[in-house]
Amino acid sequence: MADALKANSVLLDWTDVLQGGVSLEVSAVGDVSTTLATGVAVVVASHSVSANELGVLVAVEGRVGPNDEDWKSLYPPLRMGAGTALSEAVSIEATTGQPTIAVASTTGFVVGSKALVHNGVADVDSEIILIDVVNVNTSLVALNNLKNTQQTSAILYNLVAEKYFPIPDEISNVRVWFLNDDGNADMLVRADIAQISSIG
Repeated sequence: MADALKANSVLLDWTDVLQGGVSLEVSAVGDVSTTLATGVAVVVASHSVSANELGVLVAVEGRVGPNDEDWKSLYPPLRMGAGTALSEAVSIEATTGQPTIAVASTTGFVVGSKALVHNGVADVDSEIILIDVVNVNTSLVALNNLKNTQQTSAILYNLVAEKYFPIPDEISNVRVWFLNDDGNADMLVRADIAQISSIG
């Protein structure tokens, strides 16, 4: 079977969409005109322990032509990330390249679920982990090694929503809108483009 050449690119790196009135964030415009198949992977993670009844409204748009008036909605806007997050601080600095994160309490974190490690220094150094082992009230062990060092200012949250949006072939550019119109919770969002550019 032939191999497909796959590539991923960041459409919007980890960014806060804050509570309090209407907060809006739009991703960069991604060129998908030269690919055989494209999709957009969206992640929404709450980092507030207050309930967010609505979650973030996510809208994926595409255009065929080069002009702003060519943008159109590719999917009905979707609510993601509603709920109340559990939180737990990192108790000992977790260095990059290894999977263990020390915490004082593991309540609410379960094997096979995902968690947001919200970096306390820079949002872009936040990451999602898949929990492989729970050492009760000692640590969480991720399936893969950490990509960034997570200091004791980092906090883990258990509320993570993910969605993959296939992009129609005729679309040349894509972008994603994130709208937090609920005043209860801050939400961290990210969007990535997954592309297949050739099959060899």
